[in-house]
Amino acid sequence: QGAQSGLSGLGTAMQGQQAGLQGLQGAGSLYGQGMQGAGVGLSGLQGALAGSAQGLQGYQAGMQGAQTGMQGVSGALAGYNTGLSGVGQQLGAGQLGLSGTAQGIQGAQAGMQGSQAGLAGVQGAVGAGQYGLSGLGMANQAAGTLGQLGSQQLAADTSIIGTQSAMGQQQQTLEQNKINQAIQDYATAQQYPMMQLAQLNAMLRGLPLQQATTQQYQAQPGIAQQTLGLGLGALGAVKAFG
Repeated sequence: QGAQSGLSGLGTAMQGQQAGLQGLQGAGSLYGQGMQGAGVGLSGLQGALAGSAQGLQGYQAGMQGAQTGMQGVSGALAGYNTGLSGVGQQLGAGQLGLSGTAQGIQGAQAGMQGSQAGLAGVQGAVGAGQYGLSGLGMANQAAGTLGQLGSQQLAADTSIIGTQSAMGQQQQTLEQNKINQAIQDYATAQQYPMMQLAQLNAMLRGLPLQQATTQQYQAQPGIAQQTLGLGLGALGAVKAFG
């Protein structure tokens, strides 16, 4: 009976050892899941660096998941050592392994959340880029509108300058015509006494009177002069008829 009891205890120890090995395998699987969670967290970190600060939070969550997975592995190893000492301790190791599995699952979930946060950051960055392109398009349109307004203003100023130049030339022509007319009137006034003396001499001698002719030049009124009114035209007519 003692031998059977020993064999039974040995079998129980072997079962505990097998259970510990299974717990170790489970812990290794959990470690792999934890590393995957860490990889997802790192991917979330890269996305966050490209877009927003939310990716950094996802990276931190992924690192926490990795640390939780490592804690699960440590718990499983402790359960394996405990399983070698007896069946009761092996049950505790199995419970620790299950706890490590749950923690590994939580780490994977945290990594997924970090990845989603990173994607949200990337989407935010893309949206900001679109707003920037829209603002650039509006700026280009405003620049084009200002350019058109500047061209129209330049054309208007050029037209005004041309009109002022034409009016100045007309005014200059009018003043020059006035000066020329004054010179001609002065020359006619100088010749008038001589013409009277010639007529008087002819009358005293009984000679037939010669019709004296005088030539006067009347300047043609310009457009600017015509717009001043009919008064200047009437004055020119009076001068033309002596």
